[in-house]
Amino acid sequence: MTWEIHSYEGAGQIVFGAQREIIRKFFDEKPSAFERGSTEPTDYFQAAGVFVIYDENGACAAVEFASPAVVSWQNKQLFPLPLGELLNFVREQDAELEEDESGFTSYKNGVGCYTEDAEKLEEPAETIICFQRGYYDGLT
Repeated sequence: MTWEIHSYEGAGQIVFGAQREIIRKFFDEKPSAFERGSTEPTDYFQAAGVFVIYDENGACAAVEFASPAVVSWQNKQLFPLPLGELLNFVREQDAELEEDESGFTSYKNGVGCYTEDAEKLEEPAETIICFQRGYYDGLT
């Protein structure tokens, strides 16, 4: 399955604002839940490579993808694209892309990536995230 990101709306059948019990029905596996800096535990669906991050009301606020997930946005496969190509593609869509040593965030488009070493441009990002408007407000 390819997870298509829809900026500020969600990814695939996951819609931002949906409650945990609704989202869990989309997966064939039981998630492991863990604390991740928010008041609500994050669900991790390991076989799918999907993390679902919830706000304080238990509503989906962001979705993060890791291997083996396949992710696309704007009709382009992002994951597992080499980081250099991914960065160039997203940079074309957002001239104000915020970059640092562990990846980038496009506030304009509601997408970002994390990698342990952003200088390894031939390697894919470790994760791709999509998020709702305001997700990073107060977190930085």
